[in-house]
Amino acid sequence: MTFAFIEPHATTWPVRHMCRVLGVSPSGYHGWRSRSESARSASNRQRLDEVQRTHTGHHRRYGSPRGHAATGADHPPEVSTFDGLTHLSLAQTRAGQGGEAAAARTVLKSLRPNGCTITADALHCRADTAAVIREAGADDVLGLKTNQRIL
Repeated sequence: MTFAFIEPHATTWPVRHMCRVLGVSPSGYHGWRSRSESARSASNRQRLDEVQRTHTGHHRRYGSPRGHAATGADHPPEVSTFDGLTHLSLAQTRAGQGGEAAAARTVLKSLRPNGCTITADALHCRADTAAVIREAGADDVLGLKTNQRIL
């Protein structure tokens, strides 16, 4: 990421100066520039372009499930748990047949969040997800939408 910052600014500031300020070596930067793009990076870039085109083409209203279906993705979305204090990913899994909400409940069951506060967006504002969080001894902050009248 640091090298990606240096590249567009190389005509404005000396590369050696930017490398010193950012704590990287100039040889590392020049090595990074000379390497060809990896197959994974090219695939990720192509996928991102496809998702952005779909999102823009639908007036920026497509969320994850519809966008995933519209782009014909061959892999399910992933669910991650993130520790806000340490900025670490605690667990990650791909959503299977049960979808993202079921995968999130599975991940939460694998953790020991006793005494923690779990936050989640409106997709996870469900009675079964709240039950998993309470059973683990954690507190929850779930994004509630107006269409959830009986939660």
